[in-house]
Amino acid sequence: MEKSGAASSAPRAGREGGGDEGGDSIALACRASGVGETCFRYGPKRDEENGIIADLPAGLTNVRKTWGFGLCFLHLRNVKGHVWNHKRVLRIYDIPERPAG
Repeated sequence: MEKSGAASSAPRAGREGGGDEGGDSIALACRASGVGETCFRYGPKRDEENGIIADLPAGLTNVRKTWGFGLCFLHLRNVKGHVWNHKRVLRIYDIPERPAG
């Protein structure tokens, strides 16, 4: 079964119509330098949010001694409404505390 020419040109027309006009030059520059576009557009997460992520599970495990990381994460996600990725929360929660000095 052959695709019609009109269907394949529809997304192109929408892309050219408006929006970011520098998108093609960024893609071209990334290809020329060997850098992926996602790496070019990456922005690190906020540090103050990392502090919140570190404090909340620790506080929950102090209050609820029988809860592990899984229950703490599910409580934060489902009850408190935080939309953090479990891998990010675990990575921040597992950072060993360094001694002062």
